[in-house]
Amino acid sequence: MESGNDYVLQVKGNQKKLLQAIKQVIKTRLPQDIDFTLEKNRSRIEKRAVRTYSLDEFSKINKEWLGLKTIIHVETSGQRRNLEYKQNRYYITSRAETVAEFYNKKIRAHWKIENSLHWVKDKIMNEDKCMIKGQSLSENVAAIRNLVLNIFRLNGEMSIKYAFDKYTNKIEECYKLLKIGPH
Repeated sequence: MESGNDYVLQVKGNQKKLLQAIKQVIKTRLPQDIDFTLEKNRSRIEKRAVRTYSLDEFSKINKEWLGLKTIIHVETSGQRRNLEYKQNRYYITSRAETVAEFYNKKIRAHWKIENSLHWVKDKIMNEDKCMIKGQSLSENVAAIRNLVLNIFRLNGEMSIKYAFDKYTNKIEECYKLLKIGPH
């Protein structure tokens, strides 16, 4: 890219033509590289296969994606609480790199961060159920949520759920947490 920056973007159903073109490439070509991983944690066993496809002529098919060079196909399957699942995700990138292990590690690391933050905000802080309307008010509430998360983490709280239980409606404990006020 001219700016010196590259992109790696997940392609979803809202990019129908691009998604169809990606699936066609995957059907008709052999991958450049494949990386397999098996992960066991808590009540889950997950198998992941990451395949890369080099695309020299693909950018001619879809001119919207400047510098498109590689497709990444991530196929996950496994069990969660004894229930089988299978999922396919598709990515495009301007990087010419086709080493599947590289993308497997980077995508996994991104999702680990993304999932931990969004899971906390949605499940613990009920952000998706928030009924607050108005741009500036909702931005202020989001900033307060982020501030609370950061205060908990800076004070060594390992579980945000337990931190909420520990500090909710306990003003003296909150003062200590903030290291302000009478204590």
